[in-house]
Amino acid sequence: MTINDPLRPEWLPRDEFLPMALVPSGRWWHGVRVPPATAPMVLARLNCHSGPVIEDLPGWTWLVPLDAGEMPLSGAQLLPEGHLVAVPPPGRRHRGHPRWLGALTPTCLTDSRHLRQALTAIGTPGRTA
Repeated sequence: MTINDPLRPEWLPRDEFLPMALVPSGRWWHGVRVPPATAPMVLARLNCHSGPVIEDLPGWTWLVPLDAGEMPLSGAQLLPEGHLVAVPPPGRRHRGHPRWLGALTPTCLTDSRHLRQALTAIGTPGRTA
């Protein structure tokens, strides 16, 4: 996906030269943040069922649909509505934080059922923000 791609979500930053845009969780999607120590295990468990992930210093953030419902949050944090998420531009994948892990898709969302299953399989206590 490029900056001018017609399928690019409206909340995705348009300027590749800016480090990020601050986007509120709960407007277009909900953010689910997983600690860096366990996030690689969640990503591995999701395998091809993961949408792109935002890797940042506080943790890795998966974006899930607004109608995701309650999530058993095994070691994860459901970001509250309005919580600002640092969203990198589409091209940031290799250096710096925040950056994207995985190819961007038209929605950039992960199916909440698959994320819920992966978090549950990891089996660590969850929390909400």
